[in-house]
Amino acid sequence: MARARATGESGMARLADVARTGARHSRGVFNHHPTAMTPPLTRRRALASLLAASVPALSPAQAATPLCWSDDEHPRTADQLAVTDARVAVTRRLAHRINALLKSNAAMQALPETRLRSRWQIGGLFNLPARPLWLQARDHRPSMWVGSCGVLEAADRLPPRASVVVQVNITSDLFNGEREIYDEQLTAWREPQATGHVNGHPLTFGRQLVLTSTGRPPWVPVPQASYLDFVEREFDRQQAAHGATPYWDQQRTIVRAFRARLSAAELAGQARLGWTGQHPDVPLERWPRLVMIDPAFPWDRRDPQRAQIIRIVVQGSEAWEAPMQRVLQTLDLSAFEALMQPAG
Repeated sequence: MARARATGESGMARLADVARTGARHSRGVFNHHPTAMTPPLTRRRALASLLAASVPALSPAQAATPLCWSDDEHPRTADQLAVTDARVAVTRRLAHRINALLKSNAAMQALPETRLRSRWQIGGLFNLPARPLWLQARDHRPSMWVGSCGVLEAADRLPPRASVVVQVNITSDLFNGEREIYDEQLTAWREPQATGHVNGHPLTFGRQLVLTSTGRPPWVPVPQASYLDFVEREFDRQQAAHGATPYWDQQRTIVRAFRARLSAAELAGQARLGWTGQHPDVPLERWPRLVMIDPAFPWDRRDPQRAQIIRIVVQGSEAWEAPMQRVLQTLDLSAFEALMQPAG
């Protein structure tokens, strides 16, 4: 079924790709204008060769230098406030506290032959219920090192081998992928499945932890009735775009007959993507469960700088997978939860 596609893409939606890949696509991660995304692999390789050639080879003594960790704070928020503005002072302190928590992690400090850099930007409040924050701490290989403890400014254009991304008050990236269905009335994703636990907190996708001020996930099931309503609206869109045909009338008849067979409990129960009666031979358990952002999530709009949802994504590739798993398992989640307590 064709989806209803939105033509615009916000800066926060683009953060989904940042979190999945660990790459930083632009200096201002909350820009609300189209920006160039990560270069194709061939361009990445060319850039890597160029950057590596511009830095002298390290001596064994340099390679043995203890871990260096630098900070890079974006000087302005996405709504163009200086980070020194009193209106974002709480969020700025929050960023510094999150960075300090990552730096205090012994497993991060034990990463071999690397230099780390933390980068963050405070998001724009706009019409959101709470001010967002994006922070990434990532490795940089020796070819990107410069000086006694620095890295090249352009080093983040290369994909990381190890990274931790922390997002605060951002809901669009919780589901590790694109929205499955969306229009002006309903936006839904596949339900994240727990792949383990870290200190009692569900781990999803093998690398994501989601902490909330309520202690509950910020998503809720999509009712089956709401999903079937969306399916009918999709039929309307297809007919408006391509003209009325017997095919769409036939599909609408199938879906309406399927709906009539469902009990009230089934219509109120959790929707499954594709469970519309159009493919009766597919077992129910094959259809993925759908969720949406909880419309009743108790955002504290009186204190929009307060952290109310914290998403942590820990990734390591190849030889860095095991070290980053140690980072994941040793995160001080109680300290992260404490960041969400109301002021005073």
